[in-house]
Amino acid sequence: MSRNKVKSVRLKYLINPPFQMRFILYTVISSVVSISIAYCANCYFFWKFRELGLIYKIPFDHVFYVFLAKQEVMMNWIFVLAAALIFIFLLVFGLIFSHRIAGPLVKLTYYLNSVENYSQLKEIKFRKNDFFQEIATSYNKMVAALKPK
Repeated sequence: MSRNKVKSVRLKYLINPPFQMRFILYTVISSVVSISIAYCANCYFFWKFRELGLIYKIPFDHVFYVFLAKQEVMMNWIFVLAAALIFIFLLVFGLIFSHRIAGPLVKLTYYLNSVENYSQLKEIKFRKNDFFQEIATSYNKMVAALKPK
């Protein structure tokens, strides 16, 4: 009787919540700072154009100011949409990326804590895209050296 191996799908993405939430928070904060800088540059751009209109004594009811106001409103909506998309993207990215970091460390911690005697030593294998593959290799070399022969 042969058993078919079924690949398990991990449904738990917050495997180390303190680390992962902090990591996601840092990515979101950096995106908010970046978007804010870009928004301020955009505001400066429109302010500079209004100043040029004043320097050249363009009347306030001129089509230049109407056009400028419409463009500014459109750019503000584009920034809101872009900020929302970037926020969602970075939440997902932060979750996946932090999972690739926390997963191997949680697994290694479990393996190290479960070793009470040399007979329980077993090799560790990380997922293909996980970080710290070299730690698994070093751990497996240690297990091979410590196993009773």
